[in-house]
Amino acid sequence: MSHWRKFEADVLKDINKDLLAKAVKDLGVEMNESIKNIRNTWGNETVSAGLVKDGRPIALGFNFKNRNGKVELELSGDFFGTGLDERTFIDRLAQAYQKHNAIEKLEMQGWNIDEMNVNDKGEIVIEAYQWA
Repeated sequence: MSHWRKFEADVLKDINKDLLAKAVKDLGVEMNESIKNIRNTWGNETVSAGLVKDGRPIALGFNFKNRNGKVELELSGDFFGTGLDERTFIDRLAQAYQKHNAIEKLEMQGWNIDEMNVNDKGEIVIEAYQWA
């Protein structure tokens, strides 16, 4: 069933747009900042960036809100007909974003990423090493 909604997550309250683009790609969609309006039969909205799946814009987009010097993320739109799961998308996005965030921070501190896996609990496990 179609519902035009807005989603936020505490873990996405201070984002880096480049890392967000990588995380979105992990979920099989792309972020396109040239798309400023999303719409379908049930609604429309102006957004900061639209989402694209299989080369076509879908009725989902991001609004970037600058609060206290931090970029906060709001997902807006309608999941109906996108092939994406409304119940898990924001959690999966937050997990993918934090994976890329952790990797970037590790690499900035001189760590080398050796391996990355998902354990049986669905947690991302990153193995990294650093020469002393």
